[in-house]
Amino acid sequence: MYISTMRVTVCLIFAAMLFSCCKSKQDVAKSPTPAAKPETSATSDEIQAQKDAYNNIVISFYSVGEGVNAKAIDTLENFIAEYSKKINKSMPYSKISWGREGEVDFCISLAEIEGEQKRIFVQETRRQARQFEHINFYENHPCRELK
Repeated sequence: MYISTMRVTVCLIFAAMLFSCCKSKQDVAKSPTPAAKPETSATSDEIQAQKDAYNNIVISFYSVGEGVNAKAIDTLENFIAEYSKKINKSMPYSKISWGREGEVDFCISLAEIEGEQKRIFVQETRRQARQFEHINFYENHPCRELK
């Protein structure tokens, strides 16, 4: 008798806890919605910065437990330097380290070149990246932010 009374009591307590934790449909409907952020007008400098952020190539060298491919990184750096000399224009880029095994992103600005030179550079850079494993290639992509 004592065990069955105890089982009933435990079941009732468990049911009460279960139903007290659930929100009803009315409670969900009454919950406030987050306020929308007020829109601010962007200045011309901010608009240009946003355009520049997407005028990039990002080549990401990642590792799967054995470090990044140093030969691939050297090949890319040499290609950028050679292409810069070939077209006689600067190809600014930054190397952004982001991992524990040498993972790095090359963020290459395409702002200095236009038209056919830009198309050829993107095409050749993509071809260079395809030669190696563990590389992601992104076109018109913002650069990773430093932490």
